[in-house]
Amino acid sequence: TVSIGELLRSGSFEPANLQREYCWGEPQQTDLMEDLVAQFGRFGFDPEPETAIPDKAGGASADPAFELAARSPELEKGAPYCLFGNVDLFPEGPVFEIYDGLQRITTFSVLFAVIRDLLKAKKDDGINTLLVTEKGQFRLSVPMKNDTLEHDVLTPGRTARPYKEEPGLTEPGQRLRLCAGIMHDM
Repeated sequence: TVSIGELLRSGSFEPANLQREYCWGEPQQTDLMEDLVAQFGRFGFDPEPETAIPDKAGGASADPAFELAARSPELEKGAPYCLFGNVDLFPEGPVFEIYDGLQRITTFSVLFAVIRDLLKAKKDDGINTLLVTEKGQFRLSVPMKNDTLEHDVLTPGRTARPYKEEPGLTEPGQRLRLCAGIMHDM
């Protein structure tokens, strides 16, 4: 059992050939976020509920609503913890192929990209280690038409801006944009 941070920092990931495209919709995305928020509350990590988070249009405050604490490997490896499901990986050259857990890894990557953008994180801020390797490559690569994950989510600052209508955007691309919106709003 490893933390989400420890998992993501362990290398780069791509779906195995047998994996389906990103198919989680609003119910699964919201359920994961609600489970995560419930665990924060359970372990006493609930953020201040009255703190306003800036909206995508730049409303509310221009400053981040919260700051992440410094990374704590001891906390990541110890209690408290909760299980968010299994991930089955196979090392294939310089990357891990994801055989099970692609939907969760993708959704958590979207969440961390949204948090990074809400915090207006700089290139050397710790949250970026969850999304980008030491060589500057995105940790998660999900081949898809329009490169929606890369361009609309993982590119720094992108989840903080409204998305424009894009003809030919695939359903998985629409789901990724929806996920970024849900994560931002929650």
